[in-house]
Amino acid sequence: MAVFILFSGFSQLCAQSTNCMAITNCSTSLKVEIVKEFSNVSANCGMNICGNGHQFYQMKYRVFLRYSANTPPVDQVPFDLQYKSLKVSIGLDILGSTPNGFTHIDEAATMACYDAGPGANWSDTKVGFKAYRSSGLVEIDFQNASTTSPCGTGDDAIHFTWGTPAGLTMGSCTPSTYCAYAELFSVVVNAYPGESFRLTQKISEFIPFDDELHEECSPINTENSGFNNGIIPVTATLPQSHVNTPNANLLAEVLTPVNDNGNQKFEVRVRNTGTTAMSIRYLEFVAQVAPSFADIALNYSGSNHTPDAVLAAGNTRKLHYRLVSPTGITINGTSSYTVGYIIVSPPNPTNQPWSVEVSLIDDTKSRVRSVPAGSTTFHCTKLPLSTAIRNHNDPGHPGCTTSPAFRVQPKNGLFDICSGTPAMIQVGFDQVSSNSTFKFSRLVFEIKFDLTDDLAISGVNYDDWISSWTCPTPIDNTCLDSGSDDPCWDIIGDDVIRFCFAVVGQDAITITGDRYINIEFNNAVGCIKKAIITHLEVTPFGDVACIPPIDNTLQNPANSVCPPQVRGRVITELGDGVEAVDMELILDSAPSSCTELNGCTNNGCAQDILTTGTGAYGFCIESPCNCNCFKVTPFKDDNRDNGVTTYDLVLINKHILGLEPLNSPYKMIAADARITGSITTLDILELRKLILGIYNDSDSDPNNDWPNASTHARSWRFIDQAFSFPNAQNPFQTAFPEIKMDISASANIPVNFVGVKTGDVNNSAIANRPNQRPVMPIAFPIMRATAGDVITVPVTYTGRVALDAFQLGLRYDTSALKLISPSQGDLPQFDAGSVFIPRPGEIRTLWLPMDQENPDLHIEPGTVLFNLTFRVMSPTLPTTLPLFLDDEVLYNAVWKRDGTECAVQNAPAFSRQDAVATHAPAGLEVNARPNPTSGEAALQIQSPHTGKARIVLMDAFGRWP
Repeated sequence: MAVFILFSGFSQLCAQSTNCMAITNCSTSLKVEIVKEFSNVSANCGMNICGNGHQFYQMKYRVFLRYSANTPPVDQVPFDLQYKSLKVSIGLDILGSTPNGFTHIDEAATMACYDAGPGANWSDTKVGFKAYRSSGLVEIDFQNASTTSPCGTGDDAIHFTWGTPAGLTMGSCTPSTYCAYAELFSVVVNAYPGESFRLTQKISEFIPFDDELHEECSPINTENSGFNNGIIPVTATLPQSHVNTPNANLLAEVLTPVNDNGNQKFEVRVRNTGTTAMSIRYLEFVAQVAPSFADIALNYSGSNHTPDAVLAAGNTRKLHYRLVSPTGITINGTSSYTVGYIIVSPPNPTNQPWSVEVSLIDDTKSRVRSVPAGSTTFHCTKLPLSTAIRNHNDPGHPGCTTSPAFRVQPKNGLFDICSGTPAMIQVGFDQVSSNSTFKFSRLVFEIKFDLTDDLAISGVNYDDWISSWTCPTPIDNTCLDSGSDDPCWDIIGDDVIRFCFAVVGQDAITITGDRYINIEFNNAVGCIKKAIITHLEVTPFGDVACIPPIDNTLQNPANSVCPPQVRGRVITELGDGVEAVDMELILDSAPSSCTELNGCTNNGCAQDILTTGTGAYGFCIESPCNCNCFKVTPFKDDNRDNGVTTYDLVLINKHILGLEPLNSPYKMIAADARITGSITTLDILELRKLILGIYNDSDSDPNNDWPNASTHARSWRFIDQAFSFPNAQNPFQTAFPEIKMDISASANIPVNFVGVKTGDVNNSAIANRPNQRPVMPIAFPIMRATAGDVITVPVTYTGRVALDAFQLGLRYDTSALKLISPSQGDLPQFDAGSVFIPRPGEIRTLWLPMDQENPDLHIEPGTVLFNLTFRVMSPTLPTTLPLFLDDEVLYNAVWKRDGTECAVQNAPAFSRQDAVATHAPAGLEVNARPNPTSGEAALQIQSPHTGKARIVLMDAFGRWP
């Protein structure tokens, strides 16, 4: 008879130690509890917070997982939680009239608190933790990958301790009085004075280790009791007054603007009006920019600090400045410190009238934390703000009263890039009727197009302008740059067209009806997303220059002009285009979200195209394929060794040993040569064969080809760029899309891929190696030997700095030397896998440290890299040993400890004693068949006379017992 003792809320596994607990009823016994470490930000100088933070401007919350038991715990022994998965996500809610205020999660401080707190006990590769300012979320994700350890393997254990955490006031411990807590993380909030906010649980999930026996919870309940609970709203306290403090000598102000290449540049600074230097540790204020126009463009070039956040309210922009300096920004007496610059660009067209005002606002909410020179006392108060309003007014050109509308539109409303006809945009005058006339003497415009992919402006034609019109010789050169493409127009870059002509007197131009200048584009794949008129003026006959009414159908990006096509780019992780990728387009037979077009037929839908030099591709969807839902598959399986070097193996090995993890999911995918969803030394061994040429697809022998795609990765893999890895530290945790399905051709959304070169984990696959690499020397000794002698040649590194790895391609003269065997030098783990002999006269070899017990092993100056044992075939050896470095055999390179790639040069070791040749007795011959051998061999010995002899049997590296 078996007796089971059940404890309400948790049970013990007999095979586990008593501190590994299983929670059976998580819905009643498990809760997420958020508590404030203090009630509010401080109106004056409060206490420090982890991550160089401070209570003066920050709130700190702590997030716990709480377990409650109905019966007293035995001896209140701490325990670890049995789990398969635990996820908790906490979000920041800003309340009241400013739902998009300046209060936000401080990512860096939150991460610092985690690293110094609970995270110090957990492995980054096993426990995922992220803080996001943009979404206002902080998330933790535990995944127990072990099948035998219910509580994890130590560095992913969720540890509970009985009783209220020290220094905190928790909620009531219900439904019992026995509660244990596991701290998960802290959340640090930068709280703007006067704004109200709170934390709430957004997503949570608990899956027990034995999910068939025990209850799952999604979501986990939230504890909402207690006055210190984090879900209770907080209104950030206003700072105290600066009056009668040293901070009264500080003044934030905006200076009168100056012209900066047509823009208006406002300096924002803090001035010390006193005589004592002040060290600023924290500074916060808001600047307001109020323009007379919409869609203002701001930049902050040359600033020491840029705004921490920008909020829009109509045309107005509020710029939140927030400076944190743990060591202090010193402002000497009667001096100032430039916080930054606010650079306001004029509206488009830039020659229209406009104005802008810049001022500092919210003086009750500005903050400063400082310490005077020679003092240790900090002062935390409001920051005095200047009340001056700085402005700029530009009268510009007036609006025209007699001119027809200036219109920008696609020709005939179409953008026929797929027909082979160059695309055209029409620019000109749209009159009231076909009989309307307009007479003018000058027209100037500049238009900037937002183009995608390889699209570019190619020229101008006047087919829809004035019959037989020839651009008049300009009367001045104020419109166009010298060297323009035409007397009337010039192309600047690929995306800007500038047009200008002017005549005098009775030579004024008269147009009747609508008249347009056609701007042509090359026949490349791409879209015109937007057209911006940056300058426009016309001079009606007998009048002054003015700006005509504008009707720009391409001003709104929603009206972007694109063909109905599937298009995109294939780029590397660094953004470089991948050329000659075979892109296959086929009909998606089971679309889930895109809607088919009427009359869809599969006829003519399948297409193939190669990417351009920029990685761009595009498919035109034409009759008879009147369909809308497609699937795109990239393929590229050539030049397998492109970018794959011994240093990649070094980096992969460091990742495996945990010394230097690969820092992106794409690099980890590149390292998985055997497509097992993991990175192991077996991947290194396969890539080593590729580098040495043991795998060689370019020769005629199919037996040494790289294995097929069922067991080994193709030369390139391609991942949908829109895919976000749930766990960037382990991209293999979930499947990632290498084919893009469910593509709607009518949506005109680019379908982009990231190309991953198998084996290349340092992004060197584009074959542009440094033109001037540092050079490191190796040396072969001077040898004296004659025919029949056996010589052993040590290959020695003679440089002055330590190296991490090498790969060498050597060629020797087969008429002078016959290779017997390579052998180990001073480097451990230089074995048969380190050398490949593709054919007589060629040697490929490499080495990298792979000793797990000595991961810091490297190549010191003077190290014998390896030995080569030859039989001398020529009567005498030449003065210089006929052994050479040859990049055609294998690209020669060594790598310094910092990863710098260096070229290799042979520097003969003249100072070394001549190597001693092994002489065979005259007339004695010993032959082995076969030689070398891994099995049996027959020895044939011939001697002219009877006597004693010694026979030595060597392994593949010239070693004998």
